[in-house]
Amino acid sequence: MRFTISTSGFRDALSRARQLIPATPSLLAYSGVLLQTDGESSVRVTSSDGDSTMTVTAPATIAKPGQVLVSPRPLLSLLASFDARDVLVDVDDAGDVVVSGEGMNPYAFRPLSSTFPLPGTPAPGVRPERLKEFLSGLSLIRAAAGRDTPVVQLVSDGDQLVMHATDGFRLARVALPGAGFGTFTGVLSLPVVDRVARMSPEEVTVDLRARTLAFRGDGAIVTSRMLATPFPAVETVLLNTPPAVTSCVASDVARSLSRLSSIAEQGTVALEFSGTELHLRASTAEVGSGHEVVSLRSPVPATFQIQLRAPYLSDAVTAFGTGDVSIAYSGSLQPLYLSSGDDIPVTHVVMPVRS
Repeated sequence: MRFTISTSGFRDALSRARQLIPATPSLLAYSGVLLQTDGESSVRVTSSDGDSTMTVTAPATIAKPGQVLVSPRPLLSLLASFDARDVLVDVDDAGDVVVSGEGMNPYAFRPLSSTFPLPGTPAPGVRPERLKEFLSGLSLIRAAAGRDTPVVQLVSDGDQLVMHATDGFRLARVALPGAGFGTFTGVLSLPVVDRVARMSPEEVTVDLRARTLAFRGDGAIVTSRMLATPFPAVETVLLNTPPAVTSCVASDVARSLSRLSSIAEQGTVALEFSGTELHLRASTAEVGSGHEVVSLRSPVPATFQIQLRAPYLSDAVTAFGTGDVSIAYSGSLQPLYLSSGDDIPVTHVVMPVRS
């Protein structure tokens, strides 16, 4: 195997593929990246954790075809200090990966003695018009996925793609019109969805028999098996959304909560809707108390009180940026619903806590 590639292009491909390598690989092969020549003009850099596979394609001049499995960390360390614009990568007779460049002495790296499961090439998929808004949509619901085992449910129909995230105490839903890729429902881990979103996906291939999704974009392919873990029946909660009572500027609430965090931290905040004002109060015996007032767009029919986890409410309103957010509720022990019908419709549901 022998090819010439730009230093920056090789470094970028290795860095991107390395993101998928797990902290504690189940196989030795999953601690490395597989370098493969592709025709005469590119090199494929592939990594896997057993459930997901990422292949990054980089332009290169191929002198001799082949493949080799190597640890990316030493290569990246060397490339970070390389002055040469291009590097020559050559697998010598002993099997070592030799990297050299103009004005630099060659460096030899030992390959990994393991068999890497060769990834298949996904079949051509569909190219939804607005799939590139994937990252924008994910950013609106990411916080609701929680921290322990965060997952995202993808629900597609002929037109739109809906993403759900929940940790059992809050729920977020975002709809991306024009991003649907056929009738499909499946669950992926948040890290995989995040990686897909950051590569600006353009094409999706669904393989229901293998239970996999493959996304193409930005010179890379990410293929992942869908999780078998059942996703909560969130549609029931969303279908029971009460009518909007009032609305306000989301960033006004976010700023108020930011100040109240000096008191509440990870604790609770009490909300009181009265007339055209939303009163937010936080109090702890150890720290003190704080009170904020936010103007409402329209008066509420009656005074209403509810208590929520401060960080959950903060995450929810922050997702709406500086726009208006509609507010709906039905009881002090029922969820609070926040929504926006802008270009990307999003809903956040926050469960109350008892006083």
